[in-house]
Amino acid sequence: MSSFVDNDGYYINRCGMCIMYPIDDISKATPRGYVCPKYNSGWLGGTIGMAFEDSCNSQRNDRSRRHKDIKKAYENLIRKCGRYEGKSYWSYIMTTINAIINTSKTISYYHILGEFRDNYMQNKIEYWHYLVQYDIYGPIIAQKIYTDSNKINVANYLINNYLNIVVDNIINNNYEQAIIIYVKMVNDLKNYYHIDNIIKPKTLTRKKNN
Repeated sequence: MSSFVDNDGYYINRCGMCIMYPIDDISKATPRGYVCPKYNSGWLGGTIGMAFEDSCNSQRNDRSRRHKDIKKAYENLIRKCGRYEGKSYWSYIMTTINAIINTSKTISYYHILGEFRDNYMQNKIEYWHYLVQYDIYGPIIAQKIYTDSNKINVANYLINNYLNIVVDNIINNNYEQAIIIYVKMVNDLKNYYHIDNIIKPKTLTRKKNN
């Protein structure tokens, strides 16, 4: 099944149609979505939809499930948990860096990256799979950084070699390049801390200038 946004603004995808995704069990509802037993995580696509683009290898369509069932489950989720606004999620690495070396720069970067994520990336479906991957790997990486005996040097290295460039690109509206560099930082950290792939990453290719 292909992903799409229907006429009512709901993002419908394979996760929403998966028999494992417990949309009929309101006890599984969280502010992030219904908890998937595969990843023990509840995903919710900003202010629309049931989950994100990427689905795991265990995905199986529920042949009895219809789009109206997904909409009903989402409305029940909102009634229980409220509408997800995304202001306190997906800032794992920058939050950890800010906790390690709290400066006016790290605080500024926290807000710039958060606004970029919430106001730009979450409003473009083509970037949602990066947010899903980050929601999985971000907490693991952040914990590795925070418990690293060399965490101050690691934090400064990330600022000097990645985040300065990411933020500079955001300020100059070079959004795609900012995403490319941030994704590279995450992948480099996965390699550095020997974190095995949980889901298959996708590659964002840079557009050629005319």
